[in-house]
Amino acid sequence: MSSERSKIVIDDLEILDLLRKLKNIKSRFWIWQKASAQNPRRIHMANINYLFTDKNTLELRPSARAKFKFIAPKELFVFASEGLLGFRVDTREYSDDFLIVTFPKKVNLLTAKDFENLKIIDDDQEEKFKHLREVPRKAASDNQMAEIIKVTGAHKGETGYYQIHDISTGGIGLICFDPGEFAVSEDIEILSINGKPLTKSLSGAVVAIRKMEGEIDLFKVGIKFS
Repeated sequence: MSSERSKIVIDDLEILDLLRKLKNIKSRFWIWQKASAQNPRRIHMANINYLFTDKNTLELRPSARAKFKFIAPKELFVFASEGLLGFRVDTREYSDDFLIVTFPKKVNLLTAKDFENLKIIDDDQEEKFKHLREVPRKAASDNQMAEIIKVTGAHKGETGYYQIHDISTGGIGLICFDPGEFAVSEDIEILSINGKPLTKSLSGAVVAIRKMEGEIDLFKVGIKFS
């Protein structure tokens, strides 16, 4: 695909062929719904599990351990890093474990520049926590890992290991593959670093989830210590 100009595909057979190719290579999708006054934007990673060509629908399932946590989704936006394509779908069935959505009416084939400009979190959230990212921080050593437990939120009580991106006196940045594993404002505790338990656990709250610059499928989770 040319990097100079984006393209819109509207032919049904061509769209079906694109979806089949993405299913066959097990491409991971970002899926999100628009933010509202009541709910922040929610983002998940998913794969195409099945194409129902007779009904013009497809089944999407979470590609990580995090289940879907959308709020009454009617309209969803989808982006696939393989091929740099995006489209909008309507929801037909929904649960924590799967989504049945319509075939897209059109598919946008994006350029590399379009991808760099793709916003995963809202501008007001970027601005709100800008001062936290300006605090002097230390980049983590390669493969330095943190064990955490989620204290509040949809995944309360779950533990997991995440690579540390950076750390400062005010907080820590963790790397994850699925932004759906975290939600802004939920509380976490850091239990250990590189397998060594902390003398006193560190508590904090998730303040931002951002696509890492120059990376396609990696996200940085910003946590402010309390």
